Amino acid sequence: MDALRQSILRAQLAKPLPGGTHPARSQMPGGTRLAEMSSIDARVCALDRKLDTLIHLLNGPGRKQKASPGLLPAEVRRAVTRFFAVTDADLDRRTRRVRMARIRQIAFYLCRNHTARSLPEIGRAFDRDHTTVLHGVRRIASLRETDAALDRDLSKLEAQLADLIALRGSMRIPHAGS
Repeated sequence: MDALRQSILRAQLAKPLPGGTHPARSQMPGGTRLAEMSSIDARVCALDRKLDTLIHLLNGPGRKQKASPGLLPAEVRRAVTRFFAVTDADLDRRTRRVRMARIRQIAFYLCRNHTARSLPEIGRAFDRDHTTVLHGVRRIASLRETDAALDRDLSKLEAQLADLIALRGSMRIPHAGS
């Protein structure tokens, strides 16, 4: 089903934006580009939720389904950048400063544990190789056992992500028969 999801996402992203511009070909000033990227992000989130519903319907009520936390790497990135007061661009920079590398590894760890995405998919979300993601996930998992401050930060971030999932679940429209 991931192949189906990816092909549908690619097709949706190939569609022009409301202003008639194409997301991949736009050469606009920063503010307009940011608005376009926000629009694309919202479209991807909405489409991903629709695909999850479709997959659930295709699986049928009798089949067991792999638990899907329902978060996107973009949502984890947003939570991490807000929590650590860094920008999205900071996460994408190629710096190896300890603080930024650790924050990026925390984002990898949370994506791996709270999204249904594979290591290569998480890597693409951060413009990194899947082996870099794997190293970061293992590093944070190891440090979490010994570093109480890191464990506290991760617990707070995981609570924020759980709140996000709960909020999304409460916003769903009930069926007409309910």
